[in-house]
Amino acid sequence: NCNVMNLKTGDLLHCRNKGMQSLIVGLCTKSDITHTAIFIWIWYKLHVIEAEPGKGINIKTYGNWVKINGENYEVTRSLENISEVDLAEKLMSKSGITSYPLIKMLGIYIFHFIFGKWIKVDENKMWCSAFAGWFRGYDDWQTMTPVDLYNKEKSNKNIKFIK
Repeated sequence: NCNVMNLKTGDLLHCRNKGMQSLIVGLCTKSDITHTAIFIWIWYKLHVIEAEPGKGINIKTYGNWVKINGENYEVTRSLENISEVDLAEKLMSKSGITSYPLIKMLGIYIFHFIFGKWIKVDENKMWCSAFAGWFRGYDDWQTMTPVDLYNKEKSNKNIKFIK
C-alpha cells in the first residue's frame, strides 16, 4: 500500500468498487475494475475528482472519498513532465460538467454489452473512465470503460503503476 502523501495530481485510481452500479458495470465489462477517479492536490490537501452518474464531475476530500469507495484501487502515473498546476487546471476545466443519469449510463453499457457498439457520448456529459481517458489524452476516451482505460494504461510505456 503506497503512502497517500506520495500521490500526485493527475494520478489515476482504478477502483474495484462494490454496490449495484459497480455490479452492473462489472457484468457488462467482464471486469472487477468498475470505477476511475483522479487525485488532485488542493491547498496542500489530497482530494479526488471524478465523474459520477447524475452528479457530474465533482471533487471530494480523499478522506470522504474513501468512506464511500474504500481503498481497493490501483494507481497509475504519467511519466510525462507536465506541471501539477497545468494538470490541475485541465482537471478543473471540467468540474461541474453534468454527467449522464445513472440509468442512461448503465443503458449505454448494456447496449454495448449486447450489441458490441458504442453510443457516442457528449463531451459535456462524461462517465468516470471517459473523463479520465479525456484527461490522459486518449483518442478513444468517449468509448472507454474503466477496464478499457486500465488496460490502456498497462500497455502505455509512458505510464507506471505505483500501487
